[in-house]
Amino acid sequence: MTYLPNELSVNLYALCMLLFIYITSRRHGDALSAQRRIYRHLVAGALVLLLANVGTDVLAGMPGMYRAAWFLAYLLYAPLLWLAFLYFRCNIFSAEQHWAVWERGIGGICLLDGLFTLLSPLTGWYYAISDAGVCVRGPWFDVHLLLLVGGLSLLGFMVICFRRSLDTSRFYSLLFFLLPPLLCSLLLLFFDANFVAGGIAFSLMVIFITLQSRDLVTDYLTGAYNRRQLEWILQEKIRTAAQQGFAAIMVDIDSFKQINDAYGHDAGDDALRNTADILRRSVRLKDIVARYGGDEFCVIVSGSLNAAELVGIVSRIEAELRYFNTCAVKPYQLSFSMGYSIYDPASGMDAQHFQKHIDSLMYAQKKTRHAERRRAEDWEVTD
Repeated sequence: MTYLPNELSVNLYALCMLLFIYITSRRHGDALSAQRRIYRHLVAGALVLLLANVGTDVLAGMPGMYRAAWFLAYLLYAPLLWLAFLYFRCNIFSAEQHWAVWERGIGGICLLDGLFTLLSPLTGWYYAISDAGVCVRGPWFDVHLLLLVGGLSLLGFMVICFRRSLDTSRFYSLLFFLLPPLLCSLLLLFFDANFVAGGIAFSLMVIFITLQSRDLVTDYLTGAYNRRQLEWILQEKIRTAAQQGFAAIMVDIDSFKQINDAYGHDAGDDALRNTADILRRSVRLKDIVARYGGDEFCVIVSGSLNAAELVGIVSRIEAELRYFNTCAVKPYQLSFSMGYSIYDPASGMDAQHFQKHIDSLMYAQKKTRHAERRRAEDWEVTD
């Protein structure tokens, strides 16, 4: 099997594009979320895959390196598929027990493909190097492509199943991420034209553009909206409050300083990320979760609702919090103080005053809880 000249051109263009993306992503240093780190690993893996594909075209006169290039060109699809699964998982906010079946499905496909690739230099299942020094497809080449197509399709089905855990932009960006490599794999299945690595590079470029635009409005640590975006959203909600009401919930992590002091700042960062995840799982897709600052978060509940409905949303947050403290294996326990209110258009409050209003309600609850804990401690001492 040989590459057409235009395939080499596509791979070289894709290589330059991904090299730029990788260098740019390195500027963030170590201050990266798990999602960003996995994305960077995906870019690095795709770079090696493209280099291997280029090597299969330009190293024909060097038998040892030619064989190594083809081996890498087949081997890297399995780890890239697994990294794609991990990246998707970081974008989907769902409880841990929901992931077991997907891990087994994607993991099984990756293990099978990796095993068959490792054995192919000996068995010729996926590919073989002929006596003339040219790579030819093996009898199981279609199995390799079908496993790749199956893995990508399973990822797409996973995104659809978790639709309720994704906002609209994430949902469509994840689906589009799968489309170019899936179409290129099907093209290779029926025609001798390998643009799969180029398709992966194109998908990673689209994700890069999405991440760059998201950086302007989100907090890099938690993935929640940042304060600037929160203030803009609040202003828009207040402007249209007469036609479409809304409510807000201010959330503060109790004893956050003690978590930092006792377990370190990494644990504190982990607590902030888990708080954002708990809030996202507790509200609807059209609701907004933002980091107000420090250990405070704000949830904007869209749409007209009454006091009982707002209390129901607060109860869901408390239920998710209890589930986290029960099931998550963490050195710390999370506790929230919350203040919440439905916005009244007749009050005439602007965004700043409404924020202060719900902030004061939250601190009133925090003060009440602190007093209750002090009384409980005094009773224990008395007993």
